[in-house]
Amino acid sequence: MFRIKRFRLVLVLAVIALVAVYQSTRLNWDNRVTGTAAKGPGHDKLKTTSSRPAPFPTRAPAAAPPPGTELDGAHKPSDSDPVEPSSPRPKDEPARKADVDPYAEPTRVTSDKLLAQAPKADNGFVQEDQSRVEPPPRRPSDKSRPYWKPQKEHFPVKQVRQLPAGKTKTLPRIQYNFGAESAAAKSDRATKQTAVREAFKHAWSGYRKYAFGHDELKPLSNGTADPFNGWGATLVDALDTLWIMGLKEEFEDAVDRVAKIDFKTSPRKDIPLFETTIRYLGGLVAAYDVSGQRYKVLLAKAVELAEILMGAFDTPNRMPVTYYRWAPSYASQPHRATTHVVLAELGSLGVEFTRLAQLTGEPKYYDAIARITDALQEWQMNTTYPGLWPVKLDASGCKKPKVDKMVDPVDLLPRPPSAHGSLGKRQAGAPARAPAGAGSDTNSGPRSGPGTGSETNSGPRSGSDTNSGPRSGPGAGRAAAVAADEEPAEPPPAAKLDVSDDPAEGYEYYADDLDASYDDEDEDDERFNVDCNRQGLAVEPHGKDQSYSLGARGDSTYEYFPKMHALLGGLNEQYQSMYENAMQVVRSDLLFRPLTLEEADILFVAKKDIVPGTKDRETREQIVWEGSHLGCFAGGMFALGAKLFDIPSDLDIAAKLTDGCVWAYDSTSTGIMPESFDLVPCEDAAFCEWNETLWHFHLDRFPDDRIQSVNEFNRQQAALLAPTPTDHDSETEPADGFTASEPAPARQKHQKRDLEDGDDSIVAAAGTANTADKADDTYKTYNTDDNTDDTYKTYNTDDNADATTSTSTSPTRRKPAEADSEPLDQDQDPSTLSSSSSSSSSSSSSSSLYRPKMALSHEVYVNARISEERLPPGYSIIHSSEYHLRPEAIESVFIMYRLTGDPAWRDKGWQIDLGHLRDTMESFWLAETLKYFYLLFSPESLISLDEWVLNTEAHPVAIPRPGGSL
Repeated sequence: MFRIKRFRLVLVLAVIALVAVYQSTRLNWDNRVTGTAAKGPGHDKLKTTSSRPAPFPTRAPAAAPPPGTELDGAHKPSDSDPVEPSSPRPKDEPARKADVDPYAEPTRVTSDKLLAQAPKADNGFVQEDQSRVEPPPRRPSDKSRPYWKPQKEHFPVKQVRQLPAGKTKTLPRIQYNFGAESAAAKSDRATKQTAVREAFKHAWSGYRKYAFGHDELKPLSNGTADPFNGWGATLVDALDTLWIMGLKEEFEDAVDRVAKIDFKTSPRKDIPLFETTIRYLGGLVAAYDVSGQRYKVLLAKAVELAEILMGAFDTPNRMPVTYYRWAPSYASQPHRATTHVVLAELGSLGVEFTRLAQLTGEPKYYDAIARITDALQEWQMNTTYPGLWPVKLDASGCKKPKVDKMVDPVDLLPRPPSAHGSLGKRQAGAPARAPAGAGSDTNSGPRSGPGTGSETNSGPRSGSDTNSGPRSGPGAGRAAAVAADEEPAEPPPAAKLDVSDDPAEGYEYYADDLDASYDDEDEDDERFNVDCNRQGLAVEPHGKDQSYSLGARGDSTYEYFPKMHALLGGLNEQYQSMYENAMQVVRSDLLFRPLTLEEADILFVAKKDIVPGTKDRETREQIVWEGSHLGCFAGGMFALGAKLFDIPSDLDIAAKLTDGCVWAYDSTSTGIMPESFDLVPCEDAAFCEWNETLWHFHLDRFPDDRIQSVNEFNRQQAALLAPTPTDHDSETEPADGFTASEPAPARQKHQKRDLEDGDDSIVAAAGTANTADKADDTYKTYNTDDNTDDTYKTYNTDDNADATTSTSTSPTRRKPAEADSEPLDQDQDPSTLSSSSSSSSSSSSSSSLYRPKMALSHEVYVNARISEERLPPGYSIIHSSEYHLRPEAIESVFIMYRLTGDPAWRDKGWQIDLGHLRDTMESFWLAETLKYFYLLFSPESLISLDEWVLNTEAHPVAIPRPGGSL
């Protein structure tokens, strides 16, 4: 019988346990419900005891993405795109944890110093052509983006050059005096003009939809590219084209986006001075001019950009750093122009900075480029090819003395750590300068290559590899920043540094132009007081040869001479003098008529390579009969120079040069001109009939050397495949090129490698033979033009392999009769017999696999080149068959039409094929190519060449009116 009293205690304990369990489980359920409910709107106001991090609050929609921000996905929203309101997080989505930067570094380093660090060897910045650099996406980080700040000049000029004074001159008329247009001609012109306009609208709409604000659109993938600092190169480059084509709404939309560009920061570490000037600065100034100077924001943005670029000119000789590292950690340090500068990047800044100086009344912009002009003029008649400049030059202004390069082996041993224990500190008691010939401790010459730029090293390194010279290449900013943060070491009394108390005295080579009243830090004086002699522009140090060309890397320097003459109203005679001196050399030495099947009377401009220090003229100077799309500007340049400088004969040269580029388009099966190629020059420019023999000679200029190389290759292969000597014939003389002691496995390895190379391949050049002796006469018999077809067929089919090789008298092949002619010795040991038979069988098997290569006859070789390389008649080689939507050909066609009024030029321009299927669309497609096509079929008063100067990116800036002031 159940008694309550007996189990009262147990019952009470059970009830308490039940209540406790219930309470504990109810609290846990409440937490889960609360956590779920907190994810709705307004959840951030709820309090919870949960240990999870609170979710991020909802952000307000941004008005526009920051300049240069990479947007994910194919569609890049524009300013006018609607912004979706933020929606509450779905219930099944867990609360996010705080973002953690997986790349965060333990030490705190400012972004400025990060940008100044030297890139790795495989980084995209360490390339010869640094103009187009696509920076990697920025990693997620809480570090703020560095911003450019105005810096105090280290080398201010004593007196700023002013724009030329006086009343501008009346320049000769440039454009043809066009008459009334017929109805039929107007209708045809309008139809073609509309077609060009529609092509531009199509390209612009794609950029506007998928890449607005980025540098370039990738038209096939609808992606973006930012090789020019991510400021919107296409956006700025196309501004004036939008206005010229009457697309006012699109123009104003673009201007609104330009106003948001922040030139003070960039994901790219350096600024390519040339590309930034012609695209951005030229685009802004031209858009301001063509729109009637009503959009003041365009001029304001041009000034903002120019102020940043002016830091590149702050060097001892005022030659600019062409790849300017803008971060304050570098910009705050003194730097020098490099010893490896492209001519076009140095000499093609004048139009943009001059026009900006005219618009703002600020002469410092003109001063910057005027000093470059002076340096070019001073050097012009003193180069190794007087009248022209090499396409690569030294702009540092510092000539290093030659020193003994012999190194003491002791200096190559590892050195102990510095006494100070840090980079850049001189060891106590170390001499300030090492004596001449002190081995690796003395760096007396400029260093080139990745991470060096224009570095000048003045002397001692005390184990810690201290560079005392400035660096302006990749990695220079970091070195300068580190040096600036360290306390300079005090030199010992016995070894005084050669540094003057007056900063100007330390820079005697530019003291006449610079202000000596400024205060500089001590380390700046020490860093720039290097062992160098004053010099102007010079050839690259340690260069083996020098190239002189109007094509790539030199083109726009010459193009700007007549344009600067017009822009300055004829008040500066420098540009006319420099142009005439240069063109005199071009006319006499570099113009050539190419051999063409049509016997066309056309011209191209050759290139000259010079090897200084060579006495023999034939080896010292070499003419390259080149053609290039970049060189097609020359026709328009000669035409403008003929009008401006009254050289009527040059107009005929201009027409032939332009016709040459039109011919290059028509000469290919695709109808597209190759990027670069070589041609066959006519022996007589006045009378040049088609000569196929001459063309074939240039395709195979050294057949004897080619044949000798093949024969030498065959001889070496025969030696490699010679039978391996056995023990019983060890006294046999080894094959040529090998010793009897060489192990057999090594020979077998060579043999296997050579047999696997492919016996059917035709070797045109297997190596250079030192001598022609021992060449097999059997191969020579097949190098005649007789029986060419039979020889080619016989030696290039597997079916006739045995037949063709059985007649060979090569020592590597053993006649079958010889193997069976020896009588068998009955007393011979069976093992010896087996070994001998095996050796003979192996030798016969190896030799049967080898077939000698055939040196093709001249005709067969030439025909093979023409077929495989798809060479049109008259071409000797195509270096690059690519097409980049370049404008130079249509630019010269447009200028020739405007200067001559000949409607045939319009027909030639319309025939130029613009086929293109690549996932790139450079900004000059909208800025130049389509603009020149549009202007070619527009009324002649639109952008008259008597009123406008077009820079090398086709941006028109206004010419001052005659009788006025600059």
